[in-house]
Amino acid sequence: MGDRMITLLNIDCMEYMATVSNKYFDITITDPPYNVGFKYNSHDDNMEDYYGWCSQWLWECERITSGIVAISCGIGNIGIWYNIKKPIWVAAWHKPASMGRCPLGFNNWEPILIYGKPIKQNVDVIRAPIIPDKEIDFHPCPKPLKWATHQLNQFTESGCKVFDPFMGSGTVAIAAYDFDCEFVGCEIDKDYYEAAVKRFEIHKMQQKLF
Repeated sequence: MGDRMITLLNIDCMEYMATVSNKYFDITITDPPYNVGFKYNSHDDNMEDYYGWCSQWLWECERITSGIVAISCGIGNIGIWYNIKKPIWVAAWHKPASMGRCPLGFNNWEPILIYGKPIKQNVDVIRAPIIPDKEIDFHPCPKPLKWATHQLNQFTESGCKVFDPFMGSGTVAIAAYDFDCEFVGCEIDKDYYEAAVKRFEIHKMQQKLF
């Protein structure tokens, strides 16, 4: 599905990235599977070679991205990712009033691993509360819209080229559309892809109305 600068693809991200020239995108923002047993439709979230799989797609993301690759990896995976490749920095996603549990009580933040070269200076914290949203209930671990819009605002410029190899519920696509960016997103699961396209189309129509 394509609309102006927004392209949503029902394809394996590795297959798509193999067709993309070096440094084509300005930024990659993504939330990959954490390998913690989430019940996805088709993805095995208990992969034996999660390390090797992540290494492959990270290398490709860096190859096709001129700016930063921002990966929301999950707190439990930080050690794995440092062994795959040490990021240049770890930004924080602040989730006010989140009810997730941790050894200290409640977990109100998650890491965003930063690879590549930032194109502008800004703070290293984004704030995006977890807000119940029936429009994204079709996906087991969707991210709130502000998680994506704040990253675009802080890490890049309006009008840039954005890539998301694990599009999921389509959150980065919507943020890119609102930020007047070119966007390509890959989602291998057909049902999630079709639901993300529907969500994007509804959002686009609402933007036109208001």
